[in-house]
Formats: sequence, structure tokens, C-alpha cells
Amino acid sequence: PMAGKALSCSVTVREVRDATQLEIEHGHPMQEDSDCGCSGH
Repeated sequence: PMAGKALSCSVTVREVRDATQLEIEHGHPMQEDSDCGCSGH
């Protein structure tokens, strides 16, 4: 029922942090103790 409809979202950024060295090397945010799905790169 929502196909073709325009969506609007409103968000608030509550907190930011510096990227870890690992995130800089991989080019995306990493979560502790989780598989990032990046095929082990």
C-alpha cells in the first residue's frame, strides 16, 4: 500500500563519537562482538 508514496522522516542526532581506527580502515561503522557482513575484510 505504500509503493510509490513519498516518505518524510524527522530525526535527532543525540550523540556522536570519533571513529575507531578499525572503522577508519574498513570505511564504515563497526559494532563490537558482531559480524559486520563484510566478508572478513
